[in-house]
Amino acid sequence: MVTGGSLADTVDAEPVQALVVEVIGAPEGTVVRFESSGSIGRVKVGSLADPGFGVLAVAPVKPNGTAAVRIKLGEMVGTGRVRVVVPELGLEDSVPYTIRAGAAFAMRALPKDTAVALGGSFTARSAVVDRYGNSRTDPVALASLDPEVAVAGATISGSAAGRGRVEVSSGPARDTMFVSVVPDGCWRRRWPARSSSSEPTGSSRGASP
Repeated sequence: MVTGGSLADTVDAEPVQALVVEVIGAPEGTVVRFESSGSIGRVKVGSLADPGFGVLAVAPVKPNGTAAVRIKLGEMVGTGRVRVVVPELGLEDSVPYTIRAGAAFAMRALPKDTAVALGGSFTARSAVVDRYGNSRTDPVALASLDPEVAVAGATISGSAAGRGRVEVSSGPARDTMFVSVVPDGCWRRRWPARSSSSEPTGSSRGASP
């Protein structure tokens, strides 16, 4: 029996309900290990008697057959797990937690600075992020600031050779993307065709952060 597991909340959340497990047949005082499992930092555990959190906490089985620890969700979105181990009895199990992005912190233009062939296009991956850089699902609007680039939804096209800017926004949050539009002849000399193409013709080839 598990209480306080399989919860979903945002980064850094500390569920009010502790993680409580029942170890059937374990005598009082049996040691239970609670270990953060999976990607480092997704879930942290802490003793009921200690205010801190870490990747390992140990709790004894109480007279009612249960052991408990406190939980703090980490900084990375996704599924985190707490591995529960009772070494003395050879028992092991895991409890999942779902970590979601936190409150909106900033707008992030992706790619931040790139290049596209004249007449070519690419799809922006911009997003609102929380304070740890996790992407949120807020709607994002793109607007061209210069005639060198055209915007249609999340697609950005090279309209004229030169340097163009695209404003990326969501509510009050703003960021700017920079796009170099390269004439086709220059593009082909700079990036000759490869034997096995992994990118669509005219796609963005600039490095993204």
